[in-house]
Amino acid sequence: MPRLSRKDKIINAALILAEEMDWRDVRLSSIANAAGVSLADVAEDFASKADILAAFMARTDAELLKKIEADGDPDELPRDRLFDVIMLRLELLEPHKKALRNIVRGLRGNPQDFAITAGAAMRSQTWMLAGAGIEDSGMQAFLKTGGLAYVYARVFQTWLNEDDAGLSKTMAELDRRLRQGETLLERSGTPVAVGTAVYQFARAFWRNRGGRPGASDTQASAP
Repeated sequence: MPRLSRKDKIINAALILAEEMDWRDVRLSSIANAAGVSLADVAEDFASKADILAAFMARTDAELLKKIEADGDPDELPRDRLFDVIMLRLELLEPHKKALRNIVRGLRGNPQDFAITAGAAMRSQTWMLAGAGIEDSGMQAFLKTGGLAYVYARVFQTWLNEDDAGLSKTMAELDRRLRQGETLLERSGTPVAVGTAVYQFARAFWRNRGGRPGASDTQASAP
């Protein structure tokens, strides 16, 4: 097994602590102690806790792309490839589900950290599209990335709340959202569609379902 880099040790320590407590209660000094490094080392590698999360997303992107290159089927239809890519990402995230539930709760209500993690999440959509062989430029690329961000946010929310190992609800939600997304792309290629997708993505993160008291407390930030 290859030796972990200092950055990976810090990321792993943050995830372990997030399993044990609310993300808002995780301190940078605690992360340093858990990783066996100094606080100065953490500061050298990361700007904030949110920056650690962004690095975790980027690490997951790299792991995902390596697995796609090893196991991917080039003959699949684009929507089927995208379905497989998203499910593969959730498979990679499965060991961290408990931590991610606490992180999502902790990020809500923190605009600065949301901006950092949302930016990283949007980059992840670009890499997932590329991994599925779906690449465009200009407005089409922006539209597809924004649309996938909305789809992934809703599917990620379902996945966070699902404890069934078979992930039947998650797969059904993903299939439904991808088919819905195909319909929207066919009907509209305008900036309004992009704005709607980005708005829905942000809304999925910031608010409980429908804004009603007692709704689910694990809305998605889309790691």
